[in-house]
This record gives sequence, structure tokens and C-alpha cells, in this order.
Amino acid sequence: MNKKKIAIVTLLGVLSIASAAYAGSGKASNVSISYYQTYSEGNLVPMYETVSVSGYVNPTHSDNSVWYELHKSSGSIVREAEAQVGFSGTLFSTDVATADYRLDLNPDGPNYYGVVANGKAQN
Repeated sequence: MNKKKIAIVTLLGVLSIASAAYAGSGKASNVSISYYQTYSEGNLVPMYETVSVSGYVNPTHSDNSVWYELHKSSGSIVREAEAQVGFSGTLFSTDVATADYRLDLNPDGPNYYGVVANGKAQN
């Protein structure tokens, strides 16, 4: 009987820690692109209030700039910013309505490739 109580208390403690860690981690749409890709879509995640978009454009393996595009699930672009070769940091923060969003990477024309980069839209 005591072993069952200890097991239940331990399980509840583990679940409490796990839920606190999840709640504090925030939601993020992550995306990366390789040199010959012409477009890359991030994962669709529910977000609300302030979304911060950050990224990194590899200076050694890129010879083109890239657009970081925050898309609503409908496909419309909420906000976008261009990052040059070697960029690393936060591109923008924007307030959004509660919905599903994703971050896409779109190399600049006319060749529409030539970028090794990654990005994250964090809620």
C-alpha cells in the first residue's frame, strides 16, 4: 500500500515538472534551407500575442540574401524581413492574433537559391 502511494506521489511530481518545463518553453516554428533549395516551409504552430523571428545566414556557404516570412495558416504573409549573408540575430517581433503560424525562408531572386540558413519564429 505504501509503495502505491509513493509511486503516485512520484508520478505526480514528475508530471508537474514536465508540464512546467513545457509551459515555459514557448512554441516555435523552426525552418532551415540548404544551398539548392528554392523555398523552405517551417512547421505550423499555434501562436498568439508577440512573435519574435530570428535567424542565421551562413557566411561561408551562402551567396544570396533570404527573406524570412511569417505566414498565417491561410498562407498570407503577416510580416517579412530580408537578411543578408552573415546575418545572425533577431529580425523582428510582431503582435499577432491567436492562430496557426509558420516561418518560411525564401531566397531572393533572380536565381532563388544560394542560401544556407535557419530561422525560428518563437512565441
